[in-house]
Amino acid sequence: MGLELGVVSGSVLTVIALSTILSIVGSSVMIFNSRNIYRVLSKSLVFFERKRHLKEEEDVKKDLKDHVVLLGAHQVGERVINFLKKEKIPFLVLDFNPHQVEVLSQAGVPVIFGDMSDPEVLDLLNLSKARLVISTVPNLSDNKLLIEDLNNLNVDAPVIVRGENSKEAKSLYKAGADLVYIPDVVSGEFLVEIFKDHLSDRDYFKARPKIELEKLSRKTLAWG
Repeated sequence: MGLELGVVSGSVLTVIALSTILSIVGSSVMIFNSRNIYRVLSKSLVFFERKRHLKEEEDVKKDLKDHVVLLGAHQVGERVINFLKKEKIPFLVLDFNPHQVEVLSQAGVPVIFGDMSDPEVLDLLNLSKARLVISTVPNLSDNKLLIEDLNNLNVDAPVIVRGENSKEAKSLYKAGADLVYIPDVVSGEFLVEIFKDHLSDRDYFKARPKIELEKLSRKTLAWG
């Protein structure tokens, strides 16, 4: 229309068309190589936050082997941490929330600040010597990329990841996960076990509020 009316010249239309094509091609290339691009940019993106934790990262990495790697410390992660500490099982936590990392560090929990999609951060986890890898991160894409990275690194440890529903669980199993837990399903199974043992036990339920509130008051590692 612009060309017919003489408002836009042929050369201008050619430039616009070429720019559009280059933009589409460029976007496709960037998407395809996003992981490699992230490798280049990640250092500058997290430099100011990461540099505060460099010494801690070196300290927790020393002599780390036969350990559990926990990705994400919120909610489920806190309970896993408490269990590992109680059983004296060596472990290392990775979390991307600086406040959470600070809280964990002050509590004496071995923790590294970083993004699980950053290959350089994964290198700090001594994954080749890990006995188990657990991701509590509620993101399908992140967990599938994690599994892909672990496969590329030939990590032999079993991998447990979180799925939000059966569709995600099937996708994660197909990607190579050893175990996928679905919070809603786990919660339902937990209630069934309570019903099996205490369905007719009124005293059990009467005592729960005090017991559960006491547990919640001891929450120190996670938000909320």
